[in-house]
Amino acid sequence: MTHGDFTCEIDHPTLAAVAEAARLLERWALATGIRFEQRRELLLVFDELATNVAKHATGATRLAIRARRSAPASTEIELEDDGVAYDPFARPEPDTTLPLALREPGGLGIQIVRRLAARVEYRYVDGRNRTGVVLGR
Repeated sequence: MTHGDFTCEIDHPTLAAVAEAARLLERWALATGIRFEQRRELLLVFDELATNVAKHATGATRLAIRARRSAPASTEIELEDDGVAYDPFARPEPDTTLPLALREPGGLGIQIVRRLAARVEYRYVDGRNRTGVVLGR
């Protein structure tokens, strides 16, 4: 594995395939010298976004992952899938002040992604969802 950009493609995204891609991403992050805290954040963001594709992306037959170090303290990751258009960041953040019995299920993982990220971006281009996250401040 080189120390350049990370790329990986998953045909028919499943949770098992996402777990294998996470192992490859972690090896890349270690090899490129990404510090522990940011490596942990990168893997958490990847797991949340890729798991959502595997579980919820209607019609998704492919998931492409790209990551790169954009500066010594900054890492970018982009996931692209061919499922139905869905912006994970369009949904409002859940109200965590409400009692559990009154809360709508879901949304906490994306809230964590938003809080860890310096920037999040979603685009639907050429029939593909592109979700990008920049880590590092």
